[in-house]
Amino acid sequence: MPITYEIDPRRRLIVTRCIGDTALPEVLQHFEQLINDPDCPPVLNVLLDLTEMTTVPDSGQLQVAASATAEASRHVQFDHCAIVAASESARGIAMIFQTFAQQSFRAAETFRTVEEARAWLKSARVQA
Repeated sequence: MPITYEIDPRRRLIVTRCIGDTALPEVLQHFEQLINDPDCPPVLNVLLDLTEMTTVPDSGQLQVAASATAEASRHVQFDHCAIVAASESARGIAMIFQTFAQQSFRAAETFRTVEEARAWLKSARVQA
């Protein structure tokens, strides 16, 4: 599956990775799995790693993904979202998604490395 995720309930963190060709049906399936995951805590910070994604979704697909995020947030409250996007095309995707999904998160930022994203999320947890 092009989308994998791991939940760290102690840190209230979900790390979601989009790998290779990632299509909208997989994104929607990911949210369905998350909503039904018995290990999903009620509040989560998100680290969305796009560094291995090879597809470039269009704005319509990003809008649908943002709507799915909003729907999922009715079941699990998303707090901070750190998006990791190393390439310029992935950064563009991240920025558009951030704009469409801004109501689903307390705050969202885009980073070039996983380390930067983790540091920001750690700082956000300390301040919360």
